[in-house]
Amino acid sequence: MIAPRSLTRLLNASLLSILALAAQAAPPPTTYVTEAGWGNLSFQGERFELLAMGSNGHSCTLDGARQGSQGDAGEGCKLQFKPLPGGRLQVGPASPAMESVCRMFCGQRAAFDGIYHPTPVGCTDAERQARRSAGLKDYKAGRHAEAAARWGELASACGPYLHWSEAYALNNDRAVAAYHLGRPDECRRLSREGADEEQLKMFRETAPTDHDILLPLYRAARFNLQRCSEQAAGKR
Repeated sequence: MIAPRSLTRLLNASLLSILALAAQAAPPPTTYVTEAGWGNLSFQGERFELLAMGSNGHSCTLDGARQGSQGDAGEGCKLQFKPLPGGRLQVGPASPAMESVCRMFCGQRAAFDGIYHPTPVGCTDAERQARRSAGLKDYKAGRHAEAAARWGELASACGPYLHWSEAYALNNDRAVAAYHLGRPDECRRLSREGADEEQLKMFRETAPTDHDILLPLYRAARFNLQRCSEQAAGKR
């Protein structure tokens, strides 16, 4: 006869084994992303999740059951996932009558309608973070060429699908690496977009939340631009 305490341990061990097997059996989500990275869509089993970012901190968040080429977000909102060439999906309300209903899931300055592309290999959120962190590790160890190569590969693979805030941060990293490698022209090229004073002014006037996100990136880009311009002048 098994003692009650031993039986409890056995049941707990069996439950953990079942949960571990279930986790292993669950396929990873299939993910999609918009150009410029403002929208992310994922499917896992018969469920979908969609997050779209608008301006000034506004966003759309929808999730629910997937039924073939449609999704039910609840509250009467149904989405259409229309297949396009290249594995892309045209995403939007399932009918014009759904537009006002589905708007309830969005902030005033956000929308989710658009074309969603299959996420390129190495460009999921977790993969991008891992690649950027690996480059930072190289950079801190003084391996500037390796860091520049890692970040350059990340930009080449994922660049079209990065949100502007992530793209500017990555450009700043790459610019600093280029500076340490004595490549001032490359450094200046990477810094110019994030150092755009007109964009900063526009955000300050129309989207203060975005302005607060942009400001430290802008300052870093301006600093890099100045240092690399001085480096270029010293080489002449």
